[in-house]
Amino acid sequence: ATLSACFAYRRLERETRERKAAQKELASSKARIENLFQNMYDALIVQDAEGYIIQFNKAASNLVELENPEKKKYKLLDFIHPDDRKKAQRYAINRRKEGFFSDLELRILTSTGTIKYVQNNSNAIYEDGKYHGARDVIRDITGQKLAERQLQENESKLRQVIDTSLDGVVIIDRQGLITEWSGQMTTIFGYPIEEVFGHRLSDQIMPMRIREIHAKGM
Repeated sequence: ATLSACFAYRRLERETRERKAAQKELASSKARIENLFQNMYDALIVQDAEGYIIQFNKAASNLVELENPEKKKYKLLDFIHPDDRKKAQRYAINRRKEGFFSDLELRILTSTGTIKYVQNNSNAIYEDGKYHGARDVIRDITGQKLAERQLQENESKLRQVIDTSLDGVVIIDRQGLITEWSGQMTTIFGYPIEEVFGHRLSDQIMPMRIREIHAKGM
């Protein structure tokens, strides 16, 4: 009986050590996952089946300029610009059917009223075949959008200068192909832009004797 009790005690001791080791490994694994979650570059939001935020990483908090929004019963929809909410709702309905959506571009309104442009990728969470919510990875693309807008404005200004210039204006790329041709160029040389666009400038308006010199200069 004493020997049996000794074996039972050792077995219990071994199981206790194994359980503690497993618990320690589980805690370590959870810590690694939490660290990864909190230090992701993109905003990561977990929402429940009703759309309420239940988990939010640091990037998401910075994105909407609000601390701990998951503790105040916010919905992700609350941060979406009013003009984009119907679009977001359509995608959310489709996510329930398809299980995901990707590359959805929206505007959000931060807690301070700042408008930011974002790209949203979302995956539905299912348990036993029932919809339980979604994980959203949201990237701030405000800088990209502002750069695109600035480029469009610059191109519009350049187009205006070209179109209203009293001098003939022609722009060529590195290969010497015509990319811009003002109305005054058409007046001077008689070629509309449709006929010269994408053609070599040297072939259109340069005398034969200087075409080779021009080509070498390119």
